[in-house]
Amino acid sequence: MCKINFNTNIEKALEVILYLSYRVKEISFHKLVKILFFADIYHLNKYGRPIIGDNYIAMKFGPVASTVYDILEKDDFTIEALSEVPFQIERKSTGGRIIPIVIPERDYNPDELSISDEEALNYAVNKYKNYSFSELTELSHQHPGWYKAWQRRGCSKSSPIHYTDLIEPGNKELVKELEEHSQYMCL
Repeated sequence: MCKINFNTNIEKALEVILYLSYRVKEISFHKLVKILFFADIYHLNKYGRPIIGDNYIAMKFGPVASTVYDILEKDDFTIEALSEVPFQIERKSTGGRIIPIVIPERDYNPDELSISDEEALNYAVNKYKNYSFSELTELSHQHPGWYKAWQRRGCSKSSPIHYTDLIEPGNKELVKELEEHSQYMCL
């Protein structure tokens, strides 16, 4: 069992969705959650905390931030916790597949994201925005955090990714600090 658990900031998760949907034209669910995954790894290792504290799940096509995915899917329980849902989902046909695309209805609230949050998101956008579905899937499958969780899943279609597996090997001080304090951190 993972000892690092954050309280997901759902309002900030919504702002991250809007931030990414303005910076990557016609961003798909898949690309959005992969860019967030790589931004979170960057931020966690550089600043000692993730951006929104979401729970990542290892799934067939790579890691998925569960709360962000629930917001994108407009899950009733998750949406109830938000004051608004300022985006639409457009389904586009690409290469014989239907791809859900996020269409923002307003820009993100800059007061919700720190300078370091934006730095990490911009880093991931600039590095991964032009990657295809299969390239992002393959790249995310190469991350040890996804791989370990995928191997643990047994007969299940998914498995939780532990934050300890997202921290660079050898950074025992950060692991210890987050094991003791992650649940109390304001993200």
